[in-house]
Amino acid sequence: MKRILLTLALLLGLAQLSSAQYSTVSGTVTDPNGTPYYSGNLTISLSNSTGIQPTFGGNADFQQVYQMQLDTTGSFSLTLPRNDQIAPSTTQWNFQVTARGGFAGFNASATINSGSQSITATLNAAAPRISWTPGAPVSPYCAPGQLQVFIASLLAACGNGLSTGTNCNPGSSASPAACGSAASGTVVIPTTTATYTVNTTAVTTNSRILIQNITDNTGLTGAPTCTAIGTPFVAIQTAHVAATSFTFTLPSTAGATCWTYLVVN
Repeated sequence: MKRILLTLALLLGLAQLSSAQYSTVSGTVTDPNGTPYYSGNLTISLSNSTGIQPTFGGNADFQQVYQMQLDTTGSFSLTLPRNDQIAPSTTQWNFQVTARGGFAGFNASATINSGSQSITATLNAAAPRISWTPGAPVSPYCAPGQLQVFIASLLAACGNGLSTGTNCNPGSSASPAACGSAASGTVVIPTTTATYTVNTTAVTTNSRILIQNITDNTGLTGAPTCTAIGTPFVAIQTAHVAATSFTFTLPSTAGATCWTYLVVN
């Protein structure tokens, strides 16, 4: 009986030792606009720049390449040998991610040294925005609340969706207009104003901001008289500050003018 108990204890100890040599690695991959790498492909390979044969627990025969598919949220989880259990000590794991349809891809490396480790931040810091040519056989999946938007000529991406509940409608006000976090709205600019700023945290470094003059005052606070501008018929965006504001100049200052704006991210 003692021999059996000793054998069981030895087996249990070996199992615990083996478990301590591995890490449960997880992550969720999204692009800078929060679009998931929906059903993307993931290849994980051991990175070893020393030229020395790597060993894991003293054994050179261990798995060094893994392939899998991300789920519909861009997430994954698997067990990897810990780098602190691999010789030489300078190895890392390289994560190669490709978006569904091949519309974006990147590589990121991480050192895996703990029993459970999330590398979401590492992956998302390297992930580029997913973009594609409209009409492609396979289109990426946009996250809930996102819409397909154009970010360049014949180049689409997922952007923030809008609803009338988030429209800014401050009525006639001096610059700057306080629009909170609204990504769209209409501002009424007092006469003689040549430069105007809209404060909204919806603006990002890469935002594209559309500005258009209107004469329809339906639903606008204070039912202002919206003056039609003369030529040129466009306002000119002159500046924007991420998470703060954007500024534009007016082609005409004769009378109060009404301008709708749309921030596309």
